[in-house]
Amino acid sequence: MFITDPVPTGTTAAGAAPRYLVRPAEHADRSVVRRLVAEHPSWVDRRSRPGDPADNPILRHLGVLDEGWRPMTWVLLEGPNVRCCALLVQNLTRDRTWLPDPQCGMSLWIDDLYADLEGPDADAYGPLLTSWFTDYAARYEQVGWVCAWTSDAGLADDLGVRHRMEVLRSAPHSASLLRRRPERLPHLDQVVVAQLPQGVLSRRRS
Repeated sequence: MFITDPVPTGTTAAGAAPRYLVRPAEHADRSVVRRLVAEHPSWVDRRSRPGDPADNPILRHLGVLDEGWRPMTWVLLEGPNVRCCALLVQNLTRDRTWLPDPQCGMSLWIDDLYADLEGPDADAYGPLLTSWFTDYAARYEQVGWVCAWTSDAGLADDLGVRHRMEVLRSAPHSASLLRRRPERLPHLDQVVVAQLPQGVLSRRRS
């Protein structure tokens, strides 16, 4: 059980404005998100995607809402700089054999994530956004898990440690499921402020 989450160096002092902002990605973010996609590997395979970055799912879903009016793409900003972007979708939880498990309900899936590896806290951006998704899921979404997957077992172990996620193997598919229970992380409020659309705010949990 992880008690704390990684906090970037130089975090603002207590009482100061949060250093980071999380908000849904917008069409105006296209150029900087495209640069992140083109210059840095995806977190699920450590390789840059071949072909035109414009074909990347994150770019194709900028500003898009899903059927439940949830933003599908998110960015983490430090001042004017986009430090991380991710594609987030809601889908059925999957079991150890990598099959949908209706009995386990729905999960938020981090389908992809890119971080600015040249930023001053490059190692913290992805884990920080994952932690924020964990808190977001606990506050606003009726889901059982925050999940991701990768076919690279070594990468899964690394992501599991750095992103505070449990790793489950799926031998028939040579895949690894990463998951984390939604959890309120009030200490993040000192580090990250969020701009959430009304459709999300209306789902606030008591």
